[in-house]
Amino acid sequence: MRRGEQGHGQDRTFGSLRALSETLEDTLHGKELVTSEQASEFAGAIGSATASKGCSMFNRFSIAFLLPTAQALAGKGPPSRHFAAASGFEDHPDGQQRVLGLSSRGWRGTRQRYNDQELLRNSSFCLVPRGRHLGSLRFLEALQVSEAPALPAARRAQGWLCPSREESVPSLGAQIPAPSLPPLLTLLFPPQAACIPVLLSGGWELPFSEVIDWKKAAVIGDERLLLQIPSIMRSIDEDKVLALRQQTQFLWETYFSSVEKIVLTTLEIIQDRINSHITRNYVMWNAQPGGLYALPQFSTSLADFPFYYLALGRSPDKEFTAVIQAVSPLFSQSQPIIKLILAVALSKYCTQIVVLWNCDKPLPPRSTWPSTTVPLSVVEGEHKTTSSRFFPYDLIRTDAVLSLDEDTVLSTNEVDFAFMVWCSFPERIVGYPARSHYWDSSKGRWGYTSKWTNEYSMVLTGAAFYHRYYHYLYTFYLPASLRSMVDQISNCEDILMNFLVSAVTKLPPIKVTQKKQYKETMMQQGSKMSRWADPEHFVQRQACMNSFTNWFGFMPLVHSQMRLDPVLFKDQVSILRKKYRDIERL
Repeated sequence: MRRGEQGHGQDRTFGSLRALSETLEDTLHGKELVTSEQASEFAGAIGSATASKGCSMFNRFSIAFLLPTAQALAGKGPPSRHFAAASGFEDHPDGQQRVLGLSSRGWRGTRQRYNDQELLRNSSFCLVPRGRHLGSLRFLEALQVSEAPALPAARRAQGWLCPSREESVPSLGAQIPAPSLPPLLTLLFPPQAACIPVLLSGGWELPFSEVIDWKKAAVIGDERLLLQIPSIMRSIDEDKVLALRQQTQFLWETYFSSVEKIVLTTLEIIQDRINSHITRNYVMWNAQPGGLYALPQFSTSLADFPFYYLALGRSPDKEFTAVIQAVSPLFSQSQPIIKLILAVALSKYCTQIVVLWNCDKPLPPRSTWPSTTVPLSVVEGEHKTTSSRFFPYDLIRTDAVLSLDEDTVLSTNEVDFAFMVWCSFPERIVGYPARSHYWDSSKGRWGYTSKWTNEYSMVLTGAAFYHRYYHYLYTFYLPASLRSMVDQISNCEDILMNFLVSAVTKLPPIKVTQKKQYKETMMQQGSKMSRWADPEHFVQRQACMNSFTNWFGFMPLVHSQMRLDPVLFKDQVSILRKKYRDIERL
């Protein structure tokens, strides 16, 4: 209801509530303690005020929730948590409310001014009663997520309202204030934190309830049993509170954080209705990374995606397919690509090697390629583009893909170790060449660096493992404009793949071992000059960083300071006791 449209009865009720809260504020002023009689008197006064017919349904529910808590404070001794009461219920021009708190230790009165966003951010539970329909976005406001406030993480999870433990106790909940309703987009984007909605209306049809399990993200209450709500919320342990808050954050970020995501979610649900034979199941919608990234056209089985191994209680199959991109003609058996094929073929986990012939020269005869113990297939595409290395070829049947450049130098031990690490992190990119990004404040843009630093955010696909599903996402999820840009400059496809995987998983890649150089430095006769030696190559990659960021709408790359080495790596023990012996010699 907009300001100015409220009835005279509501105005009288608001005035009574303001007077009551001001009376309590005067009582608290200059005093350190609040007596139980004062708390009981305030609770009774609130109950009388809310009996007015002019009081809105929303405010009655909010005060009714506070009433039993105040009575408990007065009659049964201090509870484990305290309640917060707003000193005014009318719309504030600055969108702020003054909050009074009765604490559980010594009946200490605390007074502090909070704005709506801060109150939601620091509260564990948010009441969403019938008086606020879902169209007003009060329900969605409770889910919104942003940068966390300047409080320790453990205290944020418990719902602290004040800056220090000595000044406050964990909050049981916060009433959702009633500011004037701003436009839709203004309410969708303000920086607020996850707050567990407590729904006090059993008849609501919740957003996307056809696919979203709201019981994992909200507390479903009964407005007929309103006085039991405080005890119900007190009975929820901290682990459950954390799980609920994590789910609210996931749902908000995945389906509600922008108009684009709301529209995309709606369209995907409609598509699932039409194509009922290829639909996402309940787990895909309610678990990371969400239904928008789990494309049913790829598969309807959870086992075919890299995100659900843990939930299914299984591990990836111990086999991989090596995909080598060839851009130079093949003249002799001493070229780097021949050495690479032989080293990869010796891995006990390799089941197939696929060579993508993207060279301008004709495909060499089969006799030119080396004999291997595993199948060797050479694929010559119609369009020899840079992005073709990430096409979901039918030849690739294993979950794991080892992506390689033709001049990559790896030993069999290095291949085996990187693959075993990937088996523990199948949703990430795992490999050797690491790069990083940074914000260039002087130029106001993102930068790309290959310097050796203490952290990284990308692992290049010239020597890396990842799940074959990312081939499908790269080809059918990313827009054709991004792939065309990559193909036009023959650069940045590895950066784009890192952007995609980090956007889906919200996790960094994983670098293995201390190896820095992974390219063959000697130029072969007749071979094309490496693109890494082209000065324009680095400039293009800087521009790609910002173009990709603009399309994603944010910077998805995540920094990491972790590097995984084999056990006993560099330890002063016999070399015979080490599993990956060659890694230390390289």
